[in-house]
Amino acid sequence: MFGLRMFGLRRDVLASGSTAPWVFTAMRAAVVLLLALLILAISGCKNEDAGGSACEAGRRGPYATQDTAWQRWREAQAQGFAVSNGVFPCWDQGTRGYCFNVFCD
Repeated sequence: MFGLRMFGLRRDVLASGSTAPWVFTAMRAAVVLLLALLILAISGCKNEDAGGSACEAGRRGPYATQDTAWQRWREAQAQGFAVSNGVFPCWDQGTRGYCFNVFCD
């Protein structure tokens, strides 16, 4: 009980001598929120880039045609992502198409 007052926490003791559940206070809610944010940060959530969209590095595709792959490549480049030099043939679980890579800083 000695250090609990600094966090605004206390335990109520019932007549039977057992302790009741912790009483929530504004400080405890803030601590719980900070712990949740810390867990999210540690768990590897994607960082937001300056444009406000999450950068997910990796291969995009396969797209059925080269035209579609080049269109998506241009869209990614216009959004400010670093993209591979071009599109290339790729296969994903038996699906053949064209892919390109996106890189994050």
